[in-house]
Amino acid sequence: MDNVFLAQIIIEAKTPLAVGTGDKNVITDQPVSLDVNGLPYIPATSIAGVIRHLMSDKLSKDQLD
Repeated sequence: MDNVFLAQIIIEAKTPLAVGTGDKNVITDQPVSLDVNGLPYIPATSIAGVIRHLMSDKLSKDQLD
């Protein structure tokens, strides 16, 4: 990886957002990912996956790797 970009971004959901912990318990609602302060958060891997998917529509495979 030759180029590294750092950006501060604000993401606003246009529709309801559901980010769970991945636990498979059908009896209760999905647990929400919480940070060390007990606040809900979106894991960076989820954000990276969405950005990579969007960029794959715009760039070639060689540019993404």
